[in-house]
Amino acid sequence: TLVIKNKNITLSGTGKISADNALKTVDDRQNTLFVIKDSKVTFDGLTLDGASKNRVIYSENSNITLTSTKIINGCPGNDSNINPGGGIFLQGGSLTATDTTFSNNKPGSTQGLKDGQGDKNGGAIYVGSTSADITINAGSFENNKVEVLGHGAAIYQNAGKLNIKGTKFKGNSGHYASDNEGTQGACIHTRENVVAEISDVEVEIAAGFNTGGFLRSYGS
Repeated sequence: TLVIKNKNITLSGTGKISADNALKTVDDRQNTLFVIKDSKVTFDGLTLDGASKNRVIYSENSNITLTSTKIINGCPGNDSNINPGGGIFLQGGSLTATDTTFSNNKPGSTQGLKDGQGDKNGGAIYVGSTSADITINAGSFENNKVEVLGHGAAIYQNAGKLNIKGTKFKGNSGHYASDNEGTQGACIHTRENVVAEISDVEVEIAAGFNTGGFLRSYGS
């Protein structure tokens, strides 16, 4: 795990950052590639690969910028200490992504965790109880996934501002069920304290949801 605290840095290049194995607990976070706190971090041109064993980024009170970056194969597995946000978990701060691809990300599936930590929401991006702002310019969300009791395969946001423009959504899928275990908002799920503006998007709806193949806006 790479821990960044109280820094203002840019990581750039054309290579890939990944890990072959699930990563041990570092700074209270398990199975996570980057833990970023109280920082301003820019990723430019890189591929950040969770290898389906690790969340890609956990961020607290930080401003994250992604430019021409790939966030792929993020998943904290079935033994992490926090499930949501296979690609990125935001607790405060902001995320700005331009020409960035989010693909094949999904939440963890650890059982027995308390509410919030045990939620199975947010395949690519998850905003927790602390408000965080998300801006997505162009780029794409492809083949991200949530399963039983999961919502928002691309984005699940509890609070903050959401601005998306010119982005493609394809193959992001949830779970269909005849009861409340089904997905509400297969691509995007926003809660009461979210102000959202979405424009010029291109969407292909995948099978597997109860309501909101693209968007489920719960009071926002």
